[in-house]
Amino acid sequence: MIDQYQFKTLPFYNQASYIWAEGTYLATRQEDGHKINLYQLKDFFAEIWYHQSQEHIFKIRTFTSKKCLEAYLDLMVLD
Repeated sequence: MIDQYQFKTLPFYNQASYIWAEGTYLATRQEDGHKINLYQLKDFFAEIWYHQSQEHIFKIRTFTSKKCLEAYLDLMVLD
């Protein structure tokens, strides 16, 4: 697996493909008419943002801060 800095050098759609292939899906949330899927990768998290009405990706955001996970806390079920 690559790290966050290597990931950011990938072309946009290669980033999405990498997330789908190597990431672990964690949750989906809604915000301002967008669907946002959260994935965990090697040492960072990634969000894939979709235009809900058109179902196409318009943004990929990466982060390492646990603070950014707060938006997902109510959505996750831990066994």
